Amino acid sequence: MLRLSPLYNDFGYISATDDYRVVVALNFCVKVEVDIFSLRANAWKGVKAPDDQFQPMQSHHGVLLNEALHWLSEHQRDTEQAIFDFDLAKEEFRKVPLPVISEFDDMYFHHVGLLEGCLCITVQV
Repeated sequence: MLRLSPLYNDFGYISATDDYRVVVALNFCVKVEVDIFSLRANAWKGVKAPDDQFQPMQSHHGVLLNEALHWLSEHQRDTEQAIFDFDLAKEEFRKVPLPVISEFDDMYFHHVGLLEGCLCITVQV
């Protein structure tokens, strides 16, 4: 049996449907497969993966905010960074723009987290 480590795995809650969802992404060398499990439906479902050239940078766990999971990711072939979020209700990924801080030319985003109910990132300059 082939055992793969997940790129990321997390869970969150959708208040409108009173449902918990588990999100798991696996890297199969040529493509990323993302599946979600609905506790309410007791079923797995595949969803369209985000750009598979971006891989999560920190631990395999995202940050839950406003019923969406967020991961800081880095492009595999260059140093481009991005935050991807997964809307648990819509079951869609989107790329979230990183802040532009003009005072620093060479800034590296290090970690995504929560601060007083807001998404935050730490940087290395």
